[in-house]
Amino acid sequence: MNLSNVCIIFLLLTVVSCTRMSYRSSGIENVRVFDGGENYSAFSIMGEKKFYLWGIYPEEITVFIDREIEKTTGFIKPAHIEIEDFQTTKNFLISIFTLGIYIPRNFRIKGLALRPGETVKGYYDK
Repeated sequence: MNLSNVCIIFLLLTVVSCTRMSYRSSGIENVRVFDGGENYSAFSIMGEKKFYLWGIYPEEITVFIDREIEKTTGFIKPAHIEIEDFQTTKNFLISIFTLGIYIPRNFRIKGLALRPGETVKGYYDK
């Protein structure tokens, strides 16, 4: 096997990794589809999670949506959530240069949420 074949195999292993992230609510705050109300503020946060050995370790990373939003923005009671899972060009190149041993993955969470102390008119938590 020549060097070019080895390089192609490592490149394929890097591009075809097994990274897996799931997105859930921790259950502390209800994540809503949308409650309505004018007190909601828009937010957009970005995060990064790290995988190793072609995505084999860790097997799965769970991102708790409500915790990420509160930790990053201070907002509570998120609603109308959009999640984008991607890899930046920089992180893609890092994955290639490390031959898949280190694979950083990115995510973006957008939506609406309340600032602490605000309430939605007519809404009652159960």
